[in-house]
Amino acid sequence: MDNASIIVVVGERQWTLQAIHLACAVARSNGSEVVLLHMVPVRHTWFLGTDLGLVDFTIKDQLALVEYAQIPASYSVCFSTCVFQYDAYVTALLDAAEQLNTGIVFALPPRRLFPLWHKIEVRWLRRALSKRHRSLYTLEQPDDVVKWAPLITLAPERTAALSARQPELPTVDQFPLPGAHDCSK
Repeated sequence: MDNASIIVVVGERQWTLQAIHLACAVARSNGSEVVLLHMVPVRHTWFLGTDLGLVDFTIKDQLALVEYAQIPASYSVCFSTCVFQYDAYVTALLDAAEQLNTGIVFALPPRRLFPLWHKIEVRWLRRALSKRHRSLYTLEQPDDVVKWAPLITLAPERTAALSARQPELPTVDQFPLPGAHDCSK
């Protein structure tokens, strides 16, 4: 999929800004187009493709989309914006990726009541996109990343007192090994 477009699904503000910057960097190096995709849930399946399906696409959403569109322009990358109505998020995102001929999708499915369901949804979406030779980037940290934290923290005056009490460690010169030669001579 040479020069396939890169989709950034608009979501939470900080995540969206980060995803747009990454997508623009990739698009500039690949010569691809960035598509800012705003997905609007419909209240009823019958509203798909009608003006009633855009009831939840507010002025605030429109202004945010205009603001986000300034980022690809600053990267001098070709871009477009698209509003996509949906009833089921995952299948709609697959359809959008197909219709827009995309190779890379930056998306974060909405959080669910049960975190396990969110993980399953992301895994299913990643697998479905990869079967169609597309990549999904969620910008989420994996759960198995171990974050180091000290078990005990000491006040600076305590660490100074402890280091003052520690004995001086012997050097190698104080313990000559039998049969060892001095190589410096």
